[in-house]
Amino acid sequence: MACTGFAENKQLATTTTGGPFHLEVDQTLEPAGAGTKLTFRCRADSRGFFKLAEPLVIRLAKKQAETGGENLKALPEEHAL
Repeated sequence: MACTGFAENKQLATTTTGGPFHLEVDQTLEPAGAGTKLTFRCRADSRGFFKLAEPLVIRLAKKQAETGGENLKALPEEHAL
């Protein structure tokens, strides 16, 4: 992974540097009322055999990101951070 963008307390962007998937991830934070809004954008391209599995990989990655977001949101609400 390589960092392609960074703004302290605002944004982190990364990209893969090898492997069967090219992945770009951009995460931004912005004020939202009394809290903070996290926006997570992901772009991926697969090659070879992995191109056939792309629909499954997309579903799994989306579910993992949603679960991670729910877990992250729950931490401050439970005063665990």
